[in-house]
Amino acid sequence: MSPIGASSTVMVALKPLPFGTVVRSCGSHISSVCGGGLRGWVSTSIRVDRAIVKLTVTRGTGERGYRARPGVRTTRITSLYAWPDLPARIFQEGMRLCLCRTRVSRNRRLAGIKHLNCLPQVLARNEWDDEYDEGVMLDESDHVVEGTMTNIFLQLEGRLVTPRLDQAGVEGVMRQQVLREARDLGYDCVEEDVTLAILERASGMILTNSVLGVMGVAEFDDRTLSKVECLASLRERLRDVVAT
Repeated sequence: MSPIGASSTVMVALKPLPFGTVVRSCGSHISSVCGGGLRGWVSTSIRVDRAIVKLTVTRGTGERGYRARPGVRTTRITSLYAWPDLPARIFQEGMRLCLCRTRVSRNRRLAGIKHLNCLPQVLARNEWDDEYDEGVMLDESDHVVEGTMTNIFLQLEGRLVTPRLDQAGVEGVMRQQVLREARDLGYDCVEEDVTLAILERASGMILTNSVLGVMGVAEFDDRTLSKVECLASLRERLRDVVAT
C-alpha cells in the first residue's frame, strides 16, 4: 500500500460509470482495497436516483511521522453527497475559464493518480469568485496540465489534443472515456505536451470529469472560443454513463 492517500468520485445514477473503470483510474492501491464488496454496497445501499459517492483510501492510523509501519490497516472512507444543482448556463453556453497563477508540481510517482495532496488545487480555486467556472493550471515549465477539477481537451487545427500526464495531473475517468470515444468516432484524438502558447492557439476546448461529464467552453481568459465540433457526438456516445 502506498503511503499516500488516494480517492475517486463515482457518480451513482440510473446508468452509472463502469465500476471497474472507476477503480482502475485510482491505481492499484485503490483497486486492492475496493473489490467486489464495495461494488455490492454501492448497488444495494444507494436509494436515490442520482448521487455522488466519494471513495477515499488512506494508509491508516499510526504513530506520528511519515514512516509506514508494517501491518497497519488501510482506512477506506465512503462518502455520499447529494447531486449538485449545476447552473443551466454552463450546459447551454459553456463554461468560463481563467488561467491560474498557482502551478502544479511535477512528480512522476504521483502523476495520473487522484491523490490527496491537492493544496495547489485548493490555492488555485481561491483565485476567483463567481466570474469564472474553472481555472487552467500549468506546471513550472508553462506546460498545461489540467483544470482545478477537470481534464482538458483542445481543438487544434482539426485535432483533439489533451495534455500528456506523465509528470503531473489526474488521469480522470471521463478523460479515458473521451479518448476512446473520440477515436471510435474517427477523430484524431491524441495526448501531447501542451504549452501555454499552444493553449492560446486553440479554437475550442472541452472539459471533463465524472460529475460534469463533457462540457463545452465559451470563454478562456475573456477570449471567446468556438464550439468543439465533436462535442454533441461525444455527449450522445456518453449519454449512458453521464448523469447530468
